[in-house]
This record gives sequence, C-alpha cells and structure tokens, in this order.
Amino acid sequence: MLDTIEQQLDLLFRLVEQVADAILVTDTEGAIHYVNSAFEKSSGYTRAEILGKPANLLKSGLHDKAFYTKLWNTITCGQPFADTFINRRKDGSIFYEQKTITPLFNHSGAITHYIATGKDITDALEKEERLHYLSHHDPFTDIPNARWLKQELEHALQAKAAEQDSLAVMVLGLDRFKRINELLGRKAGDVLMINTVRKLKLALDEQTMLARMGGDVFAFLVHNPHSPSALVHTAQALLSAIASSEHLNDQEIAITGSIGISIYPDDGNSANTLLQNAETAMFRAKQELGGNCFEFFTPDMNSTTLRRLSLESALYKALENDEFSLHYQPQLDIATGRIIGTEALLRWNNPQHGMVGPDEFIPILEETGMINRVGTWVLHKACEQCAKWHSAGYDDLLLSVNISAVQFRHPDLIDTIFSILDDTGLPEHHLHLEVTENTVMQDMDKVVSILNTLSSMNVKLSIDDFGTGYSSLLYLQKFPFDMLKLDKSFVQNIENSKSDEAIASAIITLAKTLGLSVVAEGVETRHQLSQLHGLGCDVMQGYLFSRPLTADDMLLLLQSGRRL
Repeated sequence: MLDTIEQQLDLLFRLVEQVADAILVTDTEGAIHYVNSAFEKSSGYTRAEILGKPANLLKSGLHDKAFYTKLWNTITCGQPFADTFINRRKDGSIFYEQKTITPLFNHSGAITHYIATGKDITDALEKEERLHYLSHHDPFTDIPNARWLKQELEHALQAKAAEQDSLAVMVLGLDRFKRINELLGRKAGDVLMINTVRKLKLALDEQTMLARMGGDVFAFLVHNPHSPSALVHTAQALLSAIASSEHLNDQEIAITGSIGISIYPDDGNSANTLLQNAETAMFRAKQELGGNCFEFFTPDMNSTTLRRLSLESALYKALENDEFSLHYQPQLDIATGRIIGTEALLRWNNPQHGMVGPDEFIPILEETGMINRVGTWVLHKACEQCAKWHSAGYDDLLLSVNISAVQFRHPDLIDTIFSILDDTGLPEHHLHLEVTENTVMQDMDKVVSILNTLSSMNVKLSIDDFGTGYSSLLYLQKFPFDMLKLDKSFVQNIENSKSDEAIASAIITLAKTLGLSVVAEGVETRHQLSQLHGLGCDVMQGYLFSRPLTADDMLLLLQSGRRL
C-alpha cells in the first residue's frame, strides 16, 4: 500500500517517465507542457527544445486538412481521438505513430489539457510493407509475380467492364530452357533468367506490365491495345529483345522465346481464363510451330489442350494397364532382297482414345519424363522377342530400337542396356540403337563418351532421320556409328524432286566415305527402290514390302521366306 500522497505521486511520475509509449501533454491551445523520455526517443527532440512549442511542430504535411478538422472537432467535444499519425522527427525523417489524444477535465468539467499517448509503429509498418512487397514480387528477379499480376488483372477487368474497353494478356516462355538447365547447370540458367528480365524491361512500353509466373514463363498485361496489329508489334519487339546468343559456361547458346496472346473480352472474362488461354497459345507456338514466334488464342486450342491433358493422364497408367504393344517393320538388304533385321515400333491402344499415333503420344512421354520407364520396357520387350526369333532359327536377325534424347541423358542408360541384354540373352552385336542427329549434337563430349562405350561393347549404332536436324557434316566423323538412316521425307519425293534426289545422293556418298551402311525408310514404290539402289543404298524398309507387323505376323513372314 502507498501510504502518502508523495509516494503515490512518485510512483505516478516514474510510471509516466518509464512507460514505453510516448506521452505528450498540451494545453487547450496545443502548446506542449510535458513530454516523457519515450517521446524524446521517438521524436528526437529533448524536453528543453520542445516545451512551450506548438504540437504541430511534429506535423509531416502528409495529412490533409480534413484529418486535423476531425481531430479538433472530436477532442474539443470531450471525446478521445485515435488514429495513425504520420509525424516528422527532428532530423526530418518520417515516423508512424498509433496515437490516442484524450481530453483532461478539471473538477468543474472543463477541458484544461490534452494528453497524447502513442506507440511508434514505423518498424512494424515497414515490415508489413516489406512482407507485402515480397508476397507480390519474385524474390530472384525482383519483378512482380503471378499473384500480383492476377490481382492487377482482376482490377483491370473490373474497370474495363464498366468502360467497355479491351486489354490483352501475353505469356512468354523461353524455348529449351529446361534443356539449358540440364546441360549447363542451374547457375547458367539463373544468369540467363536475369539477362532475360533486363532485356524485357528495356523492350516494354508504358502500356505493358511485366510479371514472372514461375520458371521460365513471364506474363504481360497490355492496357488498351489499339488493335491486333499493335499486339503483333509488341510481341515482335519482345521476341526480338530476347533473341540473342548468350555466353554461358564457355558455350554460345542461342536464346529464343514463344508468346501466346489472349484478348479481353473475346478470349475470357476472368484473370485465370485469360492467362490460361494465353498459355495455351504459347504452348502451341512453342511445340507445334517450332518456337521463336507468337500465336493468338483461338477456341479450337482448348480442345487440343484438353486432349493433350487427357492423353497425358492416360499415359501415366498405360504401362500398368498393358496398353502398349510393339510392332516390327522388316528391314531388307536391297541387293539380295532378304530380310536382315526389323525395327521395333511402339504402339498405344487406349480404351478411351483408341489407337493413338506415336507422333502424338511420344512427345508427351518425352516432355513428362515417362519415356525413361516406357523406353526401358520397349527395349526389354523387343530384345526378348528378338531372342525368341533367334531361338526359332533366325539367329542372324538384327533388331533396331529407337533411343529418345531424354533416355540418352539418363545416367543409368548404359547399365540398363547391358542388364537387358544379359537378361534376355540377345547378343550385343544384334542390337542396333537408333539416335537422332539432334540428340548427338547436344553436349557432344558426353554423347561421344556414351557412344564409344556402347560401340566398344559391340552394340551397333545408327543415326536416325539424318538430314532433318542441324548437325554439321564435319562432326559426323567423331561418332562411332555403324549405320545412317535416310529420312523418309527425302525418299518420298526422290522420284519427282531433283533437289531431294541430290540430297539423298550426297548423304549416301558421305555415309559410304565414312564407312557407314545406309538404310532408307519410307520406301513405297519400285521406282524409289530402284533409284536408291542406284545411289548405293544398302537397306530399305517401308510399305513397298511390309507395314509394321505384330510379333506373331513377323514370325510368319520370316517362315514364309518371302523376299523383295
């Protein structure tokens, strides 16, 4: 208990002096009569400097006149006033204060003073503002993120609905970015991402807002596009800005991008729909049109996208549901007309979609990584079947199996191949692995090492679809290939196109110079066969002799002894 008034006053004084909140007392005119230590700390003013001065000495000028009118009307009526004050310290810096101003009455009920108690909330507000910034910006590139863009887009759509105006959304994805990350490492990918953002910023106009949606995908919000041609100009400017050769890890890498465009209100009325449709158009530009281009969204793209999603979902279960099968297309020695080998071809029969063409489902397997598991199944099944034909008396039959570029990058590829050969009993020299020229031109030192290992173990190697990729003929001699496959696009037109005939002749001559045998695929007519034979082609496969066959039908064909 406090026995004396002096003790009570001493306690009250120490309490006011030591409390963490700033306390300021003014008279009814606003002149300062008292401040505590917390006030001195938060404002930067000492008591000696501020006593007797007007309280508006702390005004920042960031409140309007209505704010102070409301303040004085409240406290002069005897009511407390509470709000967030934006004040200015002695050094000129701004600080935020959660403050309550309370009138002090005498025994007669008249207001004699005003007591302001406040808490400095500057740090808390700055943290909140920083958290808000981080939640709406990509931490790596420091540009707005998907959350920010969707909010801005929703706000813009609300405004456009009232104004009956338009806007557009563009989604840009870098071409082959995942491949660059895999080949050169994440640090190289990070450098590329920073450089890309810098280039995009320089290319933007005032009507276009940039955000990173994640990974290598960016989105742009274009306000009030004047016309589709204006959007074409913007898309071309963005693609030109990033199209360059980047020096990453001592390698020159060509960088390009693909853009999809959706327009409000024709292509959607919500942020999610417009972004989704622009992304759909971007994927078409990248996957179907080859990249480094832009594409406007059209309604039929949705059906294509839905089919792809449905196929992708079905593929995850296809192996377990026994939906895959192998067909085999005979390969014949042109000189003797005798069957010397067969190529294993993957087929997919799904209960919902029926027979799905390999041109449609194999790219999905590759993009999702499922090709590694399915490819292992194909290799094992084909080797097993070829070993059975050998046991049936056809022990000189060769087997060709395609190896995807994705499989080729798998670290267990060599172990998997030899494990399968050991398990099935197929001799190594009866297996021909086919790889595309685009595969061998990526990370060539690693590819050469893998091919040399396979070749040293007597596995035969073929370069598939030669002439359709981007390889240099000078590099071909670096790889230990045994066979070159002439792409069917040259074979089909060899009868009517002098240029295709010249290309076929040049490729066959090159192969012979390097000691490679040549297989022509897609041979359908006797005239094609005659020309290819005349050019020096060794082996053919195609509908002229046989379509791809089931294993049972292939055995019947072998038993028939049929020749060209």
